[in-house]
Amino acid sequence: MQIKKDTPSAVEAAMELTAVMAVSQIAQQEKKPETEVLKSFMNSNTAKMLFDDETKLWHNGPAYVAYEYLKECEKRKIS
Repeated sequence: MQIKKDTPSAVEAAMELTAVMAVSQIAQQEKKPETEVLKSFMNSNTAKMLFDDETKLWHNGPAYVAYEYLKECEKRKIS
């Protein structure tokens, strides 16, 4: 059996799952639609760090990623 090259690696799959779980948590916490949160999240610095394997942000899990995103949003409001 040969794996297709367009199949995401285990690390990429973990990053994507972490993002989905974090977005779900944020949406529930903020009482916003997941689609709205997903758009905002994917344009954030937190998402850029999550999908950069060098940062290893995905190792911390979705709750931590959600926390970092909300912290980033709060900083943007203050600035």
